[in-house]
Amino acid sequence: MKNQADKAKKIEIITAELGRFTLSPDQLKKSAHALYDFYSFLDEYNRKVNLVADSSFEEFLYRHVLDSLSVIELIKSRNIRRIIDIGSGAGLPGIPICILCSDVRLLSVESIRKKTTFQEELLKRLHLDGVTAVNMRAEALAASDIRESADMVVTRAVADSSVLAEIALPFLKIGGIAVFYKGTNISTELSTAKKAISVCGGKLTSINTYKIREIDPERSLVIIEKVKPTPKKYPREVGVAFKNPIL
Repeated sequence: MKNQADKAKKIEIITAELGRFTLSPDQLKKSAHALYDFYSFLDEYNRKVNLVADSSFEEFLYRHVLDSLSVIELIKSRNIRRIIDIGSGAGLPGIPICILCSDVRLLSVESIRKKTTFQEELLKRLHLDGVTAVNMRAEALAASDIRESADMVVTRAVADSSVLAEIALPFLKIGGIAVFYKGTNISTELSTAKKAISVCGGKLTSINTYKIREIDPERSLVIIEKVKPTPKKYPREVGVAFKNPIL
């Protein structure tokens, strides 16, 4: 009974927080239950395999899920249908996005096998048929037929924007957008990344700032539009962008 009461309370909290998004009552209920199942499985799995530093409910909901979902209105306003999540880790931000947006198709790209395995098991539990997790480096995947096919590329990966531009922009079709989840002290980083963004076919269009809660630090969504094809030599071989970014 105690476990059931705890589950009900957590689902109630998730439901209340999802009220900030425009969802039908049925969508709201299904999304809240799915996100609880995500949390429960991650917390259980993380005790055996280290996926995230802190799998507590508050950390999961506020640091990971609601941060991931900060891009939802942008997805809806631009009618985004195909997303690639690069460096997705435990499935963030892509899987929460697809829980709320069932018509979105997601390719979740993660190079660490144990994290991809977690995602594959999670997707079976959640019955998210529109999501595929792939265990590859994005630089290698960019040579495949999915190059320049995505409406949106998202990444919460910890890397400079110059590196992310080289890795993310090749996957976008013209008119598509890359979204980098960042903090707020990014002016120097973006100034340094100007050349990489331009060379790889992008244009910085906006920086959207937000807070999850009033007590939380401010965050930013760096939005880059694909305005011309990426030269075929980009991204360079695996690891090169990190060691020798375009400057």
